[in-house]
Amino acid sequence: MFFEHALAEITGFVDEDGYIKISIESSKLNYSVKNVILNQNNPYKEIRNIFLKAYYFVYGVSGIPPQIESFIREKAKELGGIRLYRNGFRVLSYGENTKGTGISYEETGLTNDWLGLDASARRRTILPPHANINFFGFIEINGQDDKFEELSSREGLLENKALLELTDFGYKILTDAAIKIALERGVKTRTNEKNWKKEPEEKISEIIEELEDIVSSSEDEQASDYKEDNDGIKEKLSDVTQKLKEAREEQRQKNYKLLEEKNLLRILAGLGLTIGEFIHEIKQFQGALSADIENIKNITMDKDELLIIDRLDSNIQSINTYTSYFDEAISENIQRELVPIELRSVVESLKNSILNDLQRRNLEFNVNFIGYNLFTCPMHKSEWASILFNLYTNARKAIRKSNKQKGEIFIEAGKAENIVYLEFSDNGIGIPLENREKIFQAFFTTSEPVGKIVKHYEEMTGTGLGLKIVKDIITGHGGSIYVKEPIKGYNTTIRIELPHDKKGYKYDI
Repeated sequence: MFFEHALAEITGFVDEDGYIKISIESSKLNYSVKNVILNQNNPYKEIRNIFLKAYYFVYGVSGIPPQIESFIREKAKELGGIRLYRNGFRVLSYGENTKGTGISYEETGLTNDWLGLDASARRRTILPPHANINFFGFIEINGQDDKFEELSSREGLLENKALLELTDFGYKILTDAAIKIALERGVKTRTNEKNWKKEPEEKISEIIEELEDIVSSSEDEQASDYKEDNDGIKEKLSDVTQKLKEAREEQRQKNYKLLEEKNLLRILAGLGLTIGEFIHEIKQFQGALSADIENIKNITMDKDELLIIDRLDSNIQSINTYTSYFDEAISENIQRELVPIELRSVVESLKNSILNDLQRRNLEFNVNFIGYNLFTCPMHKSEWASILFNLYTNARKAIRKSNKQKGEIFIEAGKAENIVYLEFSDNGIGIPLENREKIFQAFFTTSEPVGKIVKHYEEMTGTGLGLKIVKDIITGHGGSIYVKEPIKGYNTTIRIELPHDKKGYKYDI
């Protein structure tokens, strides 16, 4: 059940000509390789039709929820590693945890580490995690009864050239996969690589390992003359180790949240591209729809039909206005040029785009501009489309929840010293004092949870990323956004402050 949390799925086989071919699939890394040959110049002589499949886990950096990761770690100690099957039957004790079973190395010729993965991990020549606990998988032998002979104890296979090639195959596939995945993650793969900066979490893990080794060595110390000193040192080292473990766990939690946010932002970016394509397509039908409505008006005299046509015409005009608004925002973004933005311009643009929506929802929308040349620092105009439309839709939801007969929205923009500001107010349900900071955090939302049967776009609504993105835009330009005490007559006021560009009038076209 937990294989879906694996960082990657690894498959490999030896073909009819003795060549190893490896494939790797990782949805988490968006990484895929297919049938890459690993022994191009040295095909195997003995083995054919060997297949391997394994799920690869890198603990602490794969975005696995902590409780699930802890469970997987415990299972890996008992069931991790690579098992061996021959013609569909399990061959013991390959991949078996022999500790406490009475089966010894002398009896089997092998230990649980039959592929040498743990030994390789201890040598640290290859740095990416590749011990037995990092894999859950199997190797399957089909046919070739003449190549592999069972020991008399029926616990293992006789060591011969075929078995040596088999263990070499397993080791090469898994270590090569670990290295390829590490390179994709941007992690150092070998100790002899120079000019490579380790990830902070990787450094912490190494420090913890070193400290644990020191503590273990202290426990084995036999010199009684230094027992008191050793106890004191051991206690201090244990405290440091515990603090580092706690810091690492905190970092893991943050990484998990960042990964969640990154995945949602990727979805939102894809949704933005889809909206762009949708706008492009719908523009082709706007002219024809408007012309058809005019033609229908000219050929009908029925009052009821004319009312329906007028309503249809109004709705199409709303669609045209929204299309125009977002088309302009997307077009502006394509230019990639940052210019000072006049607040009057973007606020009036929003107002014009939502006029029909305001009438339909019985919302009153008022604006007040204090002073002139209200230019922000250089920005994308499309950023203001995102900011204002997000504030508008949030206000609309808050007003609907308040069940007021008439909703009111008020925008004031002005300047003070070296800043320009915009205040967005509404008479909705308001924001409780304890939530005023939280609303700008990722994934904090007051929207109701969606049901099981829901459209994809509905699922993206109310994710709690809207105001987080707005805050990122504002702070990215050196500004600030916060919830202030509501102005008189309103229940929520959000204030945005940005550096004032006093020479912005040059761009006022």
